[in-house]
Amino acid sequence: MYVKVKVTPKAKTESIKKLKVDTLAVLVREPAENNLANNRVK
Repeated sequence: MYVKVKVTPKAKTESIKKLKVDTLAVLVREPAENNLANNRVK
């Protein structure tokens, strides 16, 4: 089973939301610069 993850940078609060059965939305406070938002999800 695969899970799709959509990362939203520069959010006011960090959270994880279930959009569909196989899709998650991850909101992080870090900016998208220098891969900081993706590294925060790891």
